[in-house]
Amino acid sequence: MTNTREVTVADPVACRRRARQCKHIAQTVRPGDVKEALLAIANAWVTLAVQTDTCRTPQPHSGNQTLD
Repeated sequence: MTNTREVTVADPVACRRRARQCKHIAQTVRPGDVKEALLAIANAWVTLAVQTDTCRTPQPHSGNQTLD
């Protein structure tokens, strides 16, 4: 029996949409723990979007790399 896992990379557009949704909901509640939690979740979605963008962006290769 082999154990294989499929890695799913997050969609940065969807992450940013979720962040906007959390911020919108946070605007409708009174200040307090719930509002702070929603804003923290929104920031986490934005962070995930940025990380996903970084992973998807090809990294420039240095011209002086050699393979041995």
